[in-house]
Amino acid sequence: MKQKVFFTIQYILLVLIAFTLPIHNFFFPKLFVLLIAAWVFEFDFKTKFKRLKENHLLIPFIVFATFYLLYIIGMTYSKNIDFGVADLILKAPILFAPLIIFTMDVEEWTFKRRKLLFTSFIAGCFIMMCISIFHSISQQDNGLGIKNFLYGSASCWFHSSYLAMYYCLSIALITWFLVKSAPSFIEKTVAVIVNALFVTEIVFLSSKAGYLAVLLVLLFFCCFVIFVKQIPFKKIFYPISFILLFCIVFLALPSRNNRILTSIKVVHDIEEIEEQVAAQNDNGTQNDSISHSITTPINTRESNFARVQTWKNTYNLAIERLPFGCGTGDIRDDLTQVHQNNSLTKNYSLNAHCQFLQVFATLGISGILLFLACFIVPIVLTCRKKYFLFIAFIALIIIFFLFESMLEVQSGVSFYAIFNGLLLLFTIAHYQENGKEW
Repeated sequence: MKQKVFFTIQYILLVLIAFTLPIHNFFFPKLFVLLIAAWVFEFDFKTKFKRLKENHLLIPFIVFATFYLLYIIGMTYSKNIDFGVADLILKAPILFAPLIIFTMDVEEWTFKRRKLLFTSFIAGCFIMMCISIFHSISQQDNGLGIKNFLYGSASCWFHSSYLAMYYCLSIALITWFLVKSAPSFIEKTVAVIVNALFVTEIVFLSSKAGYLAVLLVLLFFCCFVIFVKQIPFKKIFYPISFILLFCIVFLALPSRNNRILTSIKVVHDIEEIEEQVAAQNDNGTQNDSISHSITTPINTRESNFARVQTWKNTYNLAIERLPFGCGTGDIRDDLTQVHQNNSLTKNYSLNAHCQFLQVFATLGISGILLFLACFIVPIVLTCRKKYFLFIAFIALIIIFFLFESMLEVQSGVSFYAIFNGLLLLFTIAHYQENGKEW
């Protein structure tokens, strides 16, 4: 009885977390502290850790816990203790979320409960989308026209990349429901309409990582339908139709508002701009227009140029600080110093804009190897248990981690920690219900 009561409490808190994650960052810290408290006050730790082994999640937990432990060790050779402590608190869900979720009773996670949690997250994303659209409409009198519905203006309270990441998971969840289930006509209609809205909104958010992620995930579902015998081939209509919708909306955007085309031009011009600046520095001159275009990472052109230069600086810093990295507390200061020492980036104060490079520069060789293990070990487990939804989740996470340092802000840490833990546990629940079937 006691175990059921505490499971219910933790379940309700996880549903609330899933619902509020895409709405605002305000809710997560409070709900997560309550989740930890509920886990602690249940006591019965012997049963909890017995479940961890029975759920076949001990090895993934050890990998996640060891990865977090490296950040603690990284404090021993850091000078900026304040930043390091703040970073450890920020990344605490990487340790505690799987600890709590993996030790829950997997048999209590029925399909109905899993569906409710996913529906709560989708509902939160839908509410956030409505808020963002209303905000864009309210700005119509500023004379910017369609720009009020694009990129940063299409996202309230979050950077557009993070909101695109949330919408991508919602698209994956809805497409999974359409492909794997036999929904009623009403359910099918609502799911298709909501998914179409999410796909359209991702185009408007103009997140390059979002573009790649949604296309990759939908293509994954096409492959899923093609190669899994239990799925009727006609189900491929759903991912194909969403891909076509994406292409139609994307091509309908005015070319001047298309960030992909702008990015291609910037990448094409990078070497030329670098050579111009280098030549000016050699001559002791400075061209104001070029200086402005390089040191202003706000507009589209500058943000793309800044990202490439930041990748180069972070990689050079990581190589310089081998084998242990800069340390948990010093990565921000050291990276800022590297930016300042480079004439192309001397006014930057950016993180690596790539989580893999960020980890490599912070924790060195052991850090990047363990971080890669955080993906490889769960994927191996998931393939054995045949749970495609987790594979789709990892695919979109990897894409966003390639273009953003997602674990350096709460929006990214909370999303990854919670859904990585939940989907791994659901892998076991799915396998117990379906045996060897996908």
